[in-house]
Amino acid sequence: MDRELDQYLTTIEKYLKNMPVSERIDVIKELKSYIDELQINNVLSTDKILERLGPPKELAAGYLVEQITMGKSFSLKKLLMTFSFYSLVSLSGMFVIPCGTVLAGGLILTGIIGPIAGLIKLIGFYLGFDVPFFFMSVNGYEPHPLLAFPLSIALGTLLLLSGRAIWRLIIRYIHKVSNTKRTLNSMV
Repeated sequence: MDRELDQYLTTIEKYLKNMPVSERIDVIKELKSYIDELQINNVLSTDKILERLGPPKELAAGYLVEQITMGKSFSLKKLLMTFSFYSLVSLSGMFVIPCGTVLAGGLILTGIIGPIAGLIKLIGFYLGFDVPFFFMSVNGYEPHPLLAFPLSIALGTLLLLSGRAIWRLIIRYIHKVSNTKRTLNSMV
């Protein structure tokens, strides 16, 4: 294949950039085999082949129209699926991801700080001084520092595990959205 025909195919490929890669490769292969067939049989010269194929923009537009009307790229179902996917993801993403990450971070941080505060309160009790800004209160009842420390460990563990669970759910949500987007993109 000569330089002019290679340039012609490169130009067509540029015009087909909106077409899925696999289909674009198939179109270029089809055109190459057609051109090779015409050249092998010495039926037409390069100029005549280019004249027969027409302007690259028009030929590419024909393939794009065929893909839209006859191919697998457009359907009302796909359009509605795409619209609903992006609507739901944008709305839930405005709330689920920000609220979930703040909640998970807060629970994890509280789960770490709670037992440390309980330990400080216990050390203060053994050393004979009160640490007024570290306290545990349940319905107005403040447990003794010897009881508050194991409670703070238990509560801290529960909060830490809850925060990690929420964090994992958010990561799963993000992966699910990404996988759904990939699936949707492969359909369109």
